[in-house]
Amino acid sequence: MEVHAAELLGKLRVCPQGTASFEAAVPVEVTNPRAPIEIRIMMDSGAIEGRLSAWSVEWLRAA
Repeated sequence: MEVHAAELLGKLRVCPQGTASFEAAVPVEVTNPRAPIEIRIMMDSGAIEGRLSAWSVEWLRAA
């Protein structure tokens, strides 16, 4: 998983074991709030071996 704006903001590799729901956090620092943000999800295995569904993003402001 990678988070991009004008540059790479953060990335995380997730290796889930088994079938279930998983949660992951990618801390990023947004320095330009007007720049579009792109989230890239990549799977190393083919669709026949795994599935990605019902994902969502929640942005939390740092304290």
